[in-house]
Amino acid sequence: EAKGISDSFERVFLESPTKQQADSTIQQMMASDANGELDFSSLEILPKESAAAMVKTYLTFNGGSDLNLSHKEIDMFHALGNHASQKQVEEVLQKVLAGRVQEYKQGGLEAISPYLRGKGKNFFPGKELQEKSEKSPYVKKFKEFADYIMGWPSSAKLDGLQEGYQWINYNINNKPSIALQHKVIWADKKRNVKFIFNRTFYVSQGHNSVQQAGIAVPTGDKSALLMFVSRTSTDAVSGFGGAAKRAMGSRLMGGKIAENMAAIRDTLTK
Repeated sequence: EAKGISDSFERVFLESPTKQQADSTIQQMMASDANGELDFSSLEILPKESAAAMVKTYLTFNGGSDLNLSHKEIDMFHALGNHASQKQVEEVLQKVLAGRVQEYKQGGLEAISPYLRGKGKNFFPGKELQEKSEKSPYVKKFKEFADYIMGWPSSAKLDGLQEGYQWINYNINNKPSIALQHKVIWADKKRNVKFIFNRTFYVSQGHNSVQQAGIAVPTGDKSALLMFVSRTSTDAVSGFGGAAKRAMGSRLMGGKIAENMAAIRDTLTK
């Protein structure tokens, strides 16, 4: 066991018990159970003041950048009819999210359904995430961890590796943005470090995907240095003013990461 990095580090990273307290944009969240299963039954379309507009968006969406849905998923909402209730839309949304988790678990990045954009064009988040994995300095530098991440879900599990899933319902510009995350942490006893990897393999709107990777290195008996890199993708800030919006988004994301890391630190030092 790496000195300075306690067993509680894994629990905090995988379950994020204080994340909702540290991030005011989180409306709901849930970590997977001991079997890696996620329960979506409590998920709602929030905040309440914009729920009616979001229900209409889901029922009338035909592709574009307002939502991240495949052609099949769009048909599932259309099948409800134009007068479906919020509860009916939420039930279909829960099925869509469960389906996204299942396809990812069974086939990895290649199995992720594309998002239908305007003019019938598809965007493939799985392909983009694969490219991010190949370019990640933390994934590429350490072969054992890289082989596991790049070969997942068929790669052999490493000794000391733990993983789990999480869904988070964010409030982004007064609209729900629901993220599905796959979290991996590996204690490398030979190097006396812990590798962490967090992949947002689906998000309902706002951006395309997120991938984060890092290492925790002990610096003392009760302390550790955490090095962390995050890459976010969006095609919703192109065109005039896009560069400024991307820069602003990067600063906001950096602030959120700093807040989350501080929350982890505070939890571990209590």
